[in-house]
Amino acid sequence: MSSSDVSIPSKDEKRSKLFFTTTDLLNKINSVMQEEQLKNSSTNDGDPLQEPQTDQPQFELQRRLPDGSTRKASKDEADYADFQAKLKQVRIL
Repeated sequence: MSSSDVSIPSKDEKRSKLFFTTTDLLNKINSVMQEEQLKNSSTNDGDPLQEPQTDQPQFELQRRLPDGSTRKASKDEADYADFQAKLKQVRIL
């Protein structure tokens, strides 16, 4: 993926979106990965070694448990991570 594939928000978009949260970033990553997968699947020309994957690419927020394992973060945990991201951005301002 070249740097021109990543959309950089305009000044108006930056003003309309005051904070960028963890959820926003994960959603953006997932949408870019899905777009790339769709591009690649449409150009495989029937090559069986390049069949498109049936699973959609997905990054998700995970919670690390005391035993070292992880699980998908709950809605409340994701909201808390978003709130923490906003607080960090306010401190920078």
